[in-house]
Formats: sequence, C-alpha cells, structure tokens
Amino acid sequence: MVAYDLMKEQIKKEISDYLDLNPEKADINKPRNLYDPIFSYKQGKIKVTIFSEKLSRENFLDAFDILKKYYQNFSGLRTEFNGYELTAELKNSRCIYPKPEKEELKDNNMVVEFGFDKYISLIEGVEADDLAKSNVITFQKEVELKQEEINCVLDVWRKFAVNEPEKKTDPKQELISLGMTVYEANEEFTWDSLAGYEGIKQQIKDTVILPFKHPEIYDGIVKLTRTKDTKNIVRAVLFEGPPGTGKTVSAKIIGNDTRLPLIYVPIESIMSCWYGVAEKRLASVFRECSRLENGILFLDEIDSLAGSRDKEMHEATRRILSVLLREIEGFSSSDNILTIGATNVVGNLDHALLSRFDRIISFPLPNQNERSAIFNYYARHLSKNDALKLARETDKNSGRDIEDICSDAERVWAREVISSNIELTAPPLESYLEALKQGKKHITPDKIMGFNANNPKRI
Repeated sequence: MVAYDLMKEQIKKEISDYLDLNPEKADINKPRNLYDPIFSYKQGKIKVTIFSEKLSRENFLDAFDILKKYYQNFSGLRTEFNGYELTAELKNSRCIYPKPEKEELKDNNMVVEFGFDKYISLIEGVEADDLAKSNVITFQKEVELKQEEINCVLDVWRKFAVNEPEKKTDPKQELISLGMTVYEANEEFTWDSLAGYEGIKQQIKDTVILPFKHPEIYDGIVKLTRTKDTKNIVRAVLFEGPPGTGKTVSAKIIGNDTRLPLIYVPIESIMSCWYGVAEKRLASVFRECSRLENGILFLDEIDSLAGSRDKEMHEATRRILSVLLREIEGFSSSDNILTIGATNVVGNLDHALLSRFDRIISFPLPNQNERSAIFNYYARHLSKNDALKLARETDKNSGRDIEDICSDAERVWAREVISSNIELTAPPLESYLEALKQGKKHITPDKIMGFNANNPKRI
C-alpha cells in the first residue's frame, strides 16, 4: 500500500519526468500536458480524477483496455448518470485490512467512473466556486492504492491527458498489425482469371473502374448538369451471390487493374469475445484506410459482421452495424477509398446498410456457356466440344466447384500415370468425367439457404 501523500508525490514526479523526456527537442516535439490529475482524500475515500479533452463516448473503451491489464472481475456497469461506472478487483493481490463498519465498503475494489460533460474542479482544493464542464475519468477507493493501481492511473493519464507529438506511421503496417491482409497490385489476377461472366466484368468496368480512372470526366459532367457541385463516382459497392462465383477474385482484379492496394478484412480479426473490442477494431481499420493515398477496402462476408435489425440482434452486432453505417457512408463521399462488400446472403443484410452502397452487383451461378469457358480456363487442352459436354454435366455448380473438379481430374490422371507407368500427358476427358462421378457432391447455395438473387438495386 502507498500512503496518500506519497501517492500524490509519486504521480506528480512521474508526470514531470514523462513530460521532460526530451528537453533538448523543440516544444512541438514534446508531449504536452493538458491537466494534472486532481486528488482528494475525504472520510477515508481516495479519489483521483483525470480531466480529458480527448475522452469521448466513442473511445472510452480504450481506457477499459488499460484497466484490463491490471483489474479483473468487472461488474456493476451503470449508466445512471451522464457516463459509465464499473467496479473491478486487482488481478495479482488483495488488500488485507480490518473489515469496515459499513457493509457497502468493499475490500479491494476500485470504482472507475467515466463521466461526460460533467462539472468538476480543475484545481486541487478549489471547490464549487470554480467549476468547468469536461469529460473525466475518476478512480475511487476506500483504502490507499497499491503500486500497480498507481501505474494504472498513470497509464490512463498518458492516454487521455497528454497530447503526444504526432507519430508518422505507415498505414499499411498499422493495418497489418490489426490483422488485415494488404495485397499490392500485381499481375496474378487479371480479367482472364474470371472465366465467363463477361456481362458482370463489363458492369464492373463501367460502374467502378472507369470512374475511378477518369474522375475528371465524371466531375466535368456533374458541373454541367447539377445545380450544386457534387460527386457522382461510385465509392461503395456490394458484390452478392452464391459462394465460389468470383466475388473475391473480382475485388483482387479491381485492385490490379487500378494499381491500388487491396485491404482484405478477415472476419476473425475483427470479432472478439471482449465487450466493445470488435467495433473499435473495425473503426480503426476504416481510420487507417482513410490515411492511404488511394486504396480498396474489401469487407468479405459482410453479413457475418452485421445482419438485419428486422431480426433479433445481439447488442455487440448492433454496435458493429452502427460503425459500418457511419463509416461506409463517410467513405462514399471520399475520393481516395473504394469500399467493396461481399455477401452470400444479401437478404440477411440490414436495409440501412444496403442503402449505403452505391451499386449492388449480383454474381449468379454460371450458365452453361460460362461453365464451358471456366472448364477451358482450368483445362485449356480440352476441345470446346469436350468442355461443353462437361458443362452440361455440372448444372448449378459454381466456378470454384469447377476448379475443384479439374483438380480432382488431374489427381485421377496422375494416379493412372503412376500405376500404369505410361507417358506423362494432359488428362483426357475421361479423367474429368471420372472426377465428376467420384468427387464430392456439390451442394448449391439455393438448396442450403434458399438463395434469391432478385434485388431491387441489382444492376
């Protein structure tokens, strides 16, 4: 335990040392203190208040992340006043002292209060005569603080009461550290990589790539037609359709065609079992993307992040949806970021979220001619008649299903070459027909989830 006076002295010294780490540098490069913590000790209760212009309802969970390093057993989250209050117990130690007379006093609990627009005294010892309206974080305890609790107070102060010099970081590296995958433009995926689907490819070129490459033409037309100067460039697009129909490949092709980095958002990197973490991560992804000069943000399986509010929705999902609604709407008017969402079940998406997308492009299962073109892509040695024969046998199969069939056929033929010791050649048609018979049965999305491609915004 650290006595109250010693605690104050230690915190003030730590603050002074922290602010003078680099005295030789110009002031602009030094951390700047906003306000010192405010201390009080009345009727055996210690209170440390941190005044913060940086604290908000949107980022108070950053403080909660710091608290989790030191405390456990969080309880009593209340919103009775203009803020939040919780009770927590230190992880590594307990306070042993005579049990207080009042039953409501707790013997190792720290009460942490997040107050918004709250009137507090900004100077130690000054009472109600000199109050200011502010956002605050208050630590309260019935006994003296332990050293780790003092460290926690200082960590929170550094986060919310200090203006740090701006650090120049690479947004791509920050995105990678958040668990995102950044694909740089390359030659791996071209329009030839999406066999068939000529109509869809043309839609993407016309509605997405052309405006992105020639924004000045679109801006010029708007100036000649609109009463108010505005933008008419697609900045948010939704790809919808069954699995394996080319939605992810199309996003990579767009990145390569425009020569822009593609930021892929894995769902598992966003979701968390901790309260409030998922929406904070998602907001951080959007924030770092906005720092890029230009780029594409690809939200695959967007329905897993936020479904429809027409159905029963978990509170965590509701908060994630709120972030998506806010951020995608902001990106729609941005000139440097194209947001692409992808879903297998468009009917499960919230109507408000659907309205945020400028265009919805549907990727249906390939028709017979498209399946034939896909077979020719993965088995270029086959004749057009052979590819067409295979296409007739693979109704309701996706492009990914056809790729799997071709891979199976190659393995079937490899076993035959090895067992029969024959000359190595490309697999004959019979190997592909054998793969169709022996391979897995492909369950189509319309059988699984009643897929319906009809959509009023469908292009």
